[in-house]
Amino acid sequence: MIIAWTIYYFFASLTTDLPWQHCTNGYNDQVCFSFSGYKDCEQMRLNLTANGVENNIIYLNRTCIEDPAVLALIRGDLESWYGSQKKMNASCEEEKCEMVKCIYTNTTYCDQEPGAVNTITKLFDIPVKLRKSSSGQYLTKSVLQESASIEPADFG
Repeated sequence: MIIAWTIYYFFASLTTDLPWQHCTNGYNDQVCFSFSGYKDCEQMRLNLTANGVENNIIYLNRTCIEDPAVLALIRGDLESWYGSQKKMNASCEEEKCEMVKCIYTNTTYCDQEPGAVNTITKLFDIPVKLRKSSSGQYLTKSVLQESASIEPADFG
């Protein structure tokens, strides 16, 4: 079986457009992060800034968002887009950790203080710890066919 998968992925990787390269597949969710999509968004930001145009373009939900109406919707529900959980004690073991709600106030820091959402003055790209690579999602959701509703005990 391992040899069959090896042969399959060897030939699949010879194509110019890999199925795990982009976040445009049915198995990708809103936290899918595509480096090519992010680079396109970053280039758009740089071009507008170089031309002296004020912009608030962000890479979120698998796309480069620049529509003011969509940005306003995101601003109206920051906790949904930037909310997460983190360990109460960083040194605890994974299974025994108490989790607390927090909100990302930038791409790397999740603040658990009440009112942290009010410190966000400018929208930013999807936080680093929430990003899931398109190749990782391909592996778990397409190859391994993992689902939130299927537990390992269900396999028999």
